Amino acid sequence: MAGASFKMDMGKVLDWADRGITGEQQQRQLAMDIGEMLVSNTQQRFEDQQAPDGSSWEPSMRAKEMGGVTLTKTSELKNSIGYVASSKGISVGSNKVYAAIHQLGGEIKGKKGKLKLKLPNGQFVQVDKVTMPKREFLGISDEDKEEAAHLIKEYMLTAVGQSK
Repeated sequence: MAGASFKMDMGKVLDWADRGITGEQQQRQLAMDIGEMLVSNTQQRFEDQQAPDGSSWEPSMRAKEMGGVTLTKTSELKNSIGYVASSKGISVGSNKVYAAIHQLGGEIKGKKGKLKLKLPNGQFVQVDKVTMPKREFLGISDEDKEEAAHLIKEYMLTAVGQSK
């Protein structure tokens, strides 16, 4: 070929094909690797007490009065973060019913009038409603985007036989 050109070695791609690894399987594996990274980074937000945009969460009443960390008394919410990955995409979230009120914020009202709440000091009070502040933990941060781009680049380099 006249002019300028380059050659791409298809050996690695053909090796994958020979082993029966399809493009869809590679996409799913990449999605799983990105999903693992997103779960890890989401769980780190509970330690950092920050939303994906880097803003700090409003401390909970319990954290203010008793010390400790907001949304982390039992770590159930943090530990419930998981993902589902396919060759088409990734979904990250929690199966805890109370996850949405913490993620989005909002009001909680009693089903039959008053809510009975236990305060950090052990006393109980009855209230009409409780307003929960938004403490966003799910989402994609700039760091997440950079890490995902790095993973994608590594997969592409591997596909063309240029991995480390």
